[in-house]
Amino acid sequence: MTEAQVTLTKVSSSWAAGTVGFDSVVLYNGETPTISSVVLSKEVDYATHGFPPATEKAFKDLGFRILRPPTYAGPALYFNYAKMPAIAPKAVRQAIAHAIKREIGAAAALGESAEPPKYMAGFSDRLVSKWMTPDAVAKLNKYEYNPAGAEALMTGAGYKKGSDGVWVSPDGERMEYEVTVPAEFADNSALAQAVAEQLTAFGIKTTVRLITFTQLTPDTQAGNFQMVIQGWGSGNPHPHFAFVADLFTWNTPAGAGPGMAYPLIQKVDALGGEVDLDAMITASAQGLDVEAQKDLIGKLALAYNELLPNIPQYERLGNNPAPEGIRVKGWPAVGDPIFENSPYADSFTVMLILDGTLKAV
Repeated sequence: MTEAQVTLTKVSSSWAAGTVGFDSVVLYNGETPTISSVVLSKEVDYATHGFPPATEKAFKDLGFRILRPPTYAGPALYFNYAKMPAIAPKAVRQAIAHAIKREIGAAAALGESAEPPKYMAGFSDRLVSKWMTPDAVAKLNKYEYNPAGAEALMTGAGYKKGSDGVWVSPDGERMEYEVTVPAEFADNSALAQAVAEQLTAFGIKTTVRLITFTQLTPDTQAGNFQMVIQGWGSGNPHPHFAFVADLFTWNTPAGAGPGMAYPLIQKVDALGGEVDLDAMITASAQGLDVEAQKDLIGKLALAYNELLPNIPQYERLGNNPAPEGIRVKGWPAVGDPIFENSPYADSFTVMLILDGTLKAV
């Protein structure tokens, strides 16, 4: 083991020793810039980093196959409600959702491996029909790109543009902010830049604040940000875990706090009044009555869709280079159902190694 890599050696007495087709596996340590060069030099047979489109093209030029499994999650724009009172009215966040053309940031970040969400339900579009009734799905606002509609929402909430074109709240808060993102994450950095440019054009002056990736979690938990790119959704097939990511992980009191400081008691017009999001999320995973859980998930989706406590930008698909024939063979064909597993939550690569499908050349 070194700081750069660790070698795992097969244990001959293991229950899987007879099926695993490798005597050793080398794991490389490093973020996207470091690992990109290792992949390009053909020293790696599989990687799950967020490679930018230009790097992915270089992989393709070498003849590498690119796997695009769903992750059922992705990056969202989070707000610090303690530091940005002007963001508190839901109409303002709805306006922001309409003012950002999500396809732009998705293309800049990951190209074919970034899918802007259609339903804005707080969990993966791929799971919506499994957990929500058609009637509930029909009530979801898709927040399509609509700058004029965004302007109307802002003015309807009493916001006005100053002489410099920047929105000002009824309380006099000039909407000029930073969006924090880790410098090492090429995909999220590109997304943040695209979001900042579009928000600035809309009248919310935004600059990108780059930090090292190891500082992102403590800064977010401590509330040391105005806006930040963090994760939404979850690789777990039950939407409960997506709502935990959306509303608990970076929030107080459920998270380490103060985080984004978003109150979990909210008025939701679609649900007829005040709701306790904390209690609803907790209850959504309790018991064995699937229909009761679906009812709660549907209500949570409608609440999230109306409130937009954070704004999903895209669902990430893998863009995982998987060169075949150098050291490894046996990758299944495109469309094999094993690739419906998230590469992070339920790694199909681990499964394929364990059952002997992937093996040494």
